[in-house]
Formats: sequence, structure tokens, C-alpha cells
Amino acid sequence: METLITRSALVLPKKIPALVRPDAWPRPDHPEELTSIQKANEIMFEFALKLTPFLFETAERRIGTQFTGEVQGREGEDFKIGIDSKAGSSGKRILVKLCGEYDLPLYVRSEHGHFTIGKGKPELTLTIDDYDNSREYEFEADTPGHTVATIWDKNDNPITTIDGNVFRKHLIIMRNGINYFYNPHTKEFITLPFVPEVESIEDHRFAVASYDGSPKYSGPFHANLDDMNDDRSRDGLFHGKSGAHTYGQMAKAGLNGKGIMAYPIFREPITEALPGWPLAHAAGFKAFSVDVEDGFMREFKPNISFYIENPERYMIDRIPFLIVARTTALARQIRDYAFRKTFGDWLGFKGKEEFG
Repeated sequence: METLITRSALVLPKKIPALVRPDAWPRPDHPEELTSIQKANEIMFEFALKLTPFLFETAERRIGTQFTGEVQGREGEDFKIGIDSKAGSSGKRILVKLCGEYDLPLYVRSEHGHFTIGKGKPELTLTIDDYDNSREYEFEADTPGHTVATIWDKNDNPITTIDGNVFRKHLIIMRNGINYFYNPHTKEFITLPFVPEVESIEDHRFAVASYDGSPKYSGPFHANLDDMNDDRSRDGLFHGKSGAHTYGQMAKAGLNGKGIMAYPIFREPITEALPGWPLAHAAGFKAFSVDVEDGFMREFKPNISFYIENPERYMIDRIPFLIVARTTALARQIRDYAFRKTFGDWLGFKGKEEFG
């Protein structure tokens, strides 16, 4: 049964000043006059402005470094750290306040649970990774933590997405299909350009990301894509730490024409993909789900409606082999590297592929 969270049930987290809004996006004077989509845009943006500095203060004080258990559906590979619970509970309280102010109920889906905020039956759904990179936080690595979340409409279309870099307090925001970058320290607020097209791993701009922190992820990557990693341009990079924030890092690649151009990963959890994927999509990337039996490539299409009806599946479902790339040609090239060891005549394979 869906848990209903209301404002009266929670106490707001310790008062920490929110990040200053950019002049380009002032707070609306009459929230009650906004459409549901406009309300969702405001809630998501204010959520990032409030939660990011709160988590920064938490991380500065090294609160929540203790191990608290395994993530349901990902036992043996992903673990809950105290900062996960802190981010989840604090984020929930902030969302309750904002949804009350804007009178907009939301379904919420995360890797740690599911619930409903506000009164009435929601038409919109929020998918969130409360604190991405919490395992690195446990071991005091310098990898930044991230809060990544998306609000979706009832037709499975993303309305708005945020990626809050907890360490730097930088924000990436998608709204109306456009990505923006905001640095509150310098007040820099810019539109992120489309990422340039890259069709070959030999392109000097090519950089690849995958997850190298757990044998369950790094094992399949190295077993299937070691040749690709050897053959790629040496001017590029391999990013071994990935997760929900990877999609935001792809969006930023348009700033200088270099950066993450592909994200091939085996057994990608839905809880990592759905909070951040719209950032990469808005930057021009394409995502493909690859059949691990025959290499058939299909365009990945989020099915938020399914997870409204089956919330328990949200925490356990995976994409067996996901390839996110700037072009279909690059995705095919990566797929071919993965399957040339499986099928002797893979490059001559005549499988039917349908995109769109």
C-alpha cells in the first residue's frame, strides 16, 4: 500500500540557507496561478536549492559515514550508508513543504522506498537518487556526492530534472527540454549546448564511463569491452565512477566539446537510470537497451507508468545492457565490440533493429 506523507507528519530539517536563485528565474509571485508543469519546475528547482547546501553541511561535518545495510534488490553490490538516510529523510521533508506550498501531490520512487506526498491522486511522479556516490563518502574519497531527480508527467515524459553537486553546490537543471548550468558562487547561469556528435571510439573527443567500483559491474565491462577500451583514442578518458550523476556529466560535455560521450554498462539499475537520464537526452544523447542473447538494440524508453502500478519493481529492475551514446553509429560500434567475442561472425550479423 502506498504511504501518504503529509506536512503535519514531518519536521523540517535544520535551517540552512538555500542557494540564491539566479535573477533569470525569480520565484513566482502567485504560485496558485501556475499550471501543474510550472509547479513541477518550481518544486524541482527549489528542492535542489534547499537540499544541496543542507547535504554540503552534513558532508562537511562527516555525518552519516556508517554502514546501515544493503540496498533492496542489489544485495552484495550496493549498500546503504548513513548519508543515504539523511538525504532521504531531509529531502522528503523539503518536498513535503514545497508540495504543500504549490498544492501539487507527487508519487515518489527511490532506491530506498516509495510513497506519495500531498493530498489527492498525483498525476506526476518524481524519481530520485537521494545521494549518489554514498559508498565513496563512506570511505572519504574525494568523489562528489550528487542529488539527482526527475519529475515525469503521466505519459512518461520528463518535465524537469536536477543534478545537485553536493561538494561544489553546482546545479544542472533541465526544463522544457533544455539543460542549464548554475554556479551560485559566481552567479554564472548558462544554457548548456548540445553535445557534438561522435561516431567512433577513435575520435579524440571520445570518453567512456562505466562503473568500476564493484566486480558485478566491472567484471562484465572488462570481459566484454576490454578490446574497445584498448582501441579507443588515448586522448579520451575512462571514467570509472558512474551512477545517476553520469547523465549530468554527459550534459556538461557540450561546454568544451570533450567529456563523457558514451556510457555502456551491464545490469544498470532502473533506480540509477530514471532519475538522471533526461539530462543526457536533452543534450542530444540516445539510449539503447541491448539484448544480451543476440545483440538486438532497442531504443530505451522509460516506463514510469509501470512503476506507479508496481512500485516494488522500481527498486529491483535492471537494464541488462545499456548503451548511452551521442549517435546511433557509436552505440552500434560499442555493441559490436561487446558481441564480437560471443558471435564469431558478429560484424556480419543481420539482425533487425527498430528505433523510434
